[in-house]
Amino acid sequence: MFCRLRANHTWYCLKVIKFYQFGCVSVIRLLTKRPVSQSELRTDIQPWSSAESAIQQSNHYQEDVSYHPPSVQHSTMSEKELSSLLKQLHTTLSTHDYTKSTALLSKAKLALLQLNALVPSPQIPQHTLALARETLELGALVSIRLQDPPSFTRYFQQLQPFYDLPEHSLSREGSQKSKITGLYLLLLLSQGDYAGFHTLLESLEVVEAGGKGLEEDKFVQYPVKLEQWLMEGSYDRVWGATKNERAPSEEYGVFSEVRPYWKGAV
Repeated sequence: MFCRLRANHTWYCLKVIKFYQFGCVSVIRLLTKRPVSQSELRTDIQPWSSAESAIQQSNHYQEDVSYHPPSVQHSTMSEKELSSLLKQLHTTLSTHDYTKSTALLSKAKLALLQLNALVPSPQIPQHTLALARETLELGALVSIRLQDPPSFTRYFQQLQPFYDLPEHSLSREGSQKSKITGLYLLLLLSQGDYAGFHTLLESLEVVEAGGKGLEEDKFVQYPVKLEQWLMEGSYDRVWGATKNERAPSEEYGVFSEVRPYWKGAV
């Protein structure tokens, strides 16, 4: 059927092609099986140039939407803005203004997006990675104080790629890894997730092997001792340790109110 169409309607097909200005010489040759005249060739030049221009514009658009590091000027402005937001976040945490903290966190994460720093990569400068880590850590602490376990868990998971970076890529100075990890252990314990608790604890022991022992980490040892006393049935010691004045930081004292506020707690 295609052969009959090509044989009987060659002239019509050529007119349709020219009407829509495809201007493709190879199509004409395919349909007519004859050499292309100079007049036909000239009619093909302009449409073909237009098509080629459209393709180039399309390729240019695809390049634009691909990943590009932020410019130096834009990066500097975003980092200054982020540093200012983090200072304000520290202030709102100390004054317990958590409504303002939440608004500042949203702005800080937007600045991280502009810096392409929500997820660590080798192209990101170390000082930018440190700002990103600090932002997520403050988000985790705000979530704890707001007694929002799902939000805290998301922040904890987002922080793991930053905590896994080697020292030469991101210095551990200024990090709140111990505090955040201890709080997550305490959350798992309060929810009765003993399997998750011990799995995380074992992974920490492997990481710390050959270095500073976990026995010296007050943030990690706090939930570890609570778990031991729970297993022993020493509930009076657990009750005494969960009072605010005995907790290693203010965030840990939140768990003394675990029953009325934290869903899934035992």
